[in-house]
Amino acid sequence: MKRFLFYTIFTTLLLGVKAQTVLNVATQRFEEKMDYQPGQVLLLNLEKAQVSIQGWNQDYYAFEILLKSKHKDRQQAVKELEYLKYQLKKEGDTLRFSNDFVSGQSFRKVQGILNIELLVKAPRSSKVAVSNAYGATTVSNMSDRVSLEGKFVDSDVSNCDGDLSLIAVFGSNRISDHAGDLYMDLSRVDLIGNQIKGKVTGKANYGTIQLMGLSSAEVDIEARRTSFTLELIAPIDSYHYDLSTDLGTIFLEGSMNLKKSSKWEYEGTSNSKITIMTSFSPITIRDNTLNAYKQ
Repeated sequence: MKRFLFYTIFTTLLLGVKAQTVLNVATQRFEEKMDYQPGQVLLLNLEKAQVSIQGWNQDYYAFEILLKSKHKDRQQAVKELEYLKYQLKKEGDTLRFSNDFVSGQSFRKVQGILNIELLVKAPRSSKVAVSNAYGATTVSNMSDRVSLEGKFVDSDVSNCDGDLSLIAVFGSNRISDHAGDLYMDLSRVDLIGNQIKGKVTGKANYGTIQLMGLSSAEVDIEARRTSFTLELIAPIDSYHYDLSTDLGTIFLEGSMNLKKSSKWEYEGTSNSKITIMTSFSPITIRDNTLNAYKQ
């Protein structure tokens, strides 16, 4: 089951500081609808995309697709819009969406700005996997597994119940109100998490990680040159700690106050455990009573 709409419009953008440049914008808008089968996976393979995936309680997928071409010359904007394509197809239990840029000699002469804006309303119980480069990814209200892979992408995940896999190179990432486990593989990425309940594991390099309102029973992260700030909902002395930071400092703030260099271990009063290994960066653990730094 599918619906299709198409039209082209023009707008203008003013860019620049000292000398303003007028850009003409040519667009093509499409709408698609695909039925959903239980257990189905939504797989998005994107580039230069602003994508938002919103879970809903319907039994089908709805896609709103906007292809955009920007150029100072109106006719050139229209011409280069033809280089933008997308594909939507079903393969077994996988629904695949991808966008493409026409290759060849013509494409190498593109002088404008090409990108896609995509809104997907997906059944909450479907699994989601997104690969995106040079854009932004937003996911909300999904109940099954979500996998995100990004390069130069800002991402925002909220109100999801399933496990989350986040693989990112360059970018800023936010996770809020997340009930499932979190696995991360980050490089030169900043991550801010708020109200994460599941297990947190993975690795990171050259970035910052802040986890606020954390109630996870297990945190296990191996990193390099990555700073950590954790704010715990449970009493700070209830966790087992194995913390190390080469040429860095460990801080505990709140009911337990201490400052240690390089390494610190502690046996807490519960089975919960925090293991963090990093270098050249601080590790800060604080009580939730010190909430002035919440994001």
